[in-house]
Amino acid sequence: MIIVVIFDSKVAENYDFWYRSKLGSLVDEVEKEMVLKMARPKEGEKALDLGCGTGVYSILLAEKGLDVTGLDISSYMLREAGKKVEDKDLIIEFMEGNILQLPFADETFDLVLAVTVFEFLREPERAAREAWRVVKKGGRLILGVLARESPWAEFYEKEGQKGNSVWQKARFFTPRQLLNLLPGVKGEYTMGLYFGPNFSVEDKEKAREVEAEGQKSQRKNGGFICGRWGK
Repeated sequence: MIIVVIFDSKVAENYDFWYRSKLGSLVDEVEKEMVLKMARPKEGEKALDLGCGTGVYSILLAEKGLDVTGLDISSYMLREAGKKVEDKDLIIEFMEGNILQLPFADETFDLVLAVTVFEFLREPERAAREAWRVVKKGGRLILGVLARESPWAEFYEKEGQKGNSVWQKARFFTPRQLLNLLPGVKGEYTMGLYFGPNFSVEDKEKAREVEAEGQKSQRKNGGFICGRWGK
């Protein structure tokens, strides 16, 4: 078994509820901003969204004019992703597949990304090598993960202890652990998500101030790490 958590039909159908909440939508905004800043996507590029889930980042990249393939091991998540693009003027190839054995030739994609995916893998180092394999020369790999030393990790660990199967065996990362997924390849990272899960998002402006200050100083207690490797 290659995945710690298989996202079943119930999880898939409810997955996007988080993004519709006030806190979830703000977290989503911050993470997307970080990923786009590191990825620097360009119209016409070929992109691979690993562990695409319900297509959040696949759709984001397709809307920016990229040629996107979304891959996930869960047919239930892919079904939800397909529903989301039915009424959009977008062409995205969603496919079921194994992140450890990608069905693509070497150096196929300009941009490969995986956001909140590696937390659920038994062999993240192997997955990183496979993702790196399909990055073109001149391309880049972007990995976004939840940070281990943060209030967010504590929150999700407690959720796991309460019986939430999604988080029971999730693995969180330090910046060093993230960069060490590709030993011998120089990478860089940035941290964000400095407002915690208990922050009152009724004051969105205050949350944004906390976030801006944290990202400027790059404090080590951010909840989200975005790594970048260029080939």
